[in-house]
Amino acid sequence: MIESDDFKGNIKFELGLIVGDNLGIHSITGFVESFSSNYPCRVCEIRKEDRSLEQYNLDVLECNVTTSGIKDVCVWHDVCGFNVLDQSGMDIMHDLLEGVCKFDIAFLLNYYIYALKMFSLQILNERMIHFDYGPDSSSKPPVLITENIYNIRLSVSEMLVIVQYFGLLIGDFVP
Repeated sequence: MIESDDFKGNIKFELGLIVGDNLGIHSITGFVESFSSNYPCRVCEIRKEDRSLEQYNLDVLECNVTTSGIKDVCVWHDVCGFNVLDQSGMDIMHDLLEGVCKFDIAFLLNYYIYALKMFSLQILNERMIHFDYGPDSSSKPPVLITENIYNIRLSVSEMLVIVQYFGLLIGDFVP
């Protein structure tokens, strides 16, 4: 029951999406929590168009975790209109900023700096120090050092800033 000066009543809503890191989402939706299993992904067991609620229900009934990656029925299916296959999303923080972007930025920097020698780490760091990040200045990334250029360690907000401004930082070096 919600009460205010202008309103007293119930507000009803529908569960639209569950978002979280892969381990958390797998844990609360009935998928395996081991990412080294044969079918570790709730998204890509088969082609997207072939992954249906009917197939999901068959996989739950068969109880064969090794062939489906599904260990339990999703408790969220009790929520009216919810379907785990359509309503669990990927998490930009874990999947991209702490995952794909970390590896891609490290690869690109190593390729441009050491393989193609388009610019130096010192030049990049000078640009990062003097760049006007505007409203993102509180997430200004630290200078990068040679020892961790292959394994960049940045906070999520720092990685987001690097990704957003990467083209402006090095764009004039890349033909």
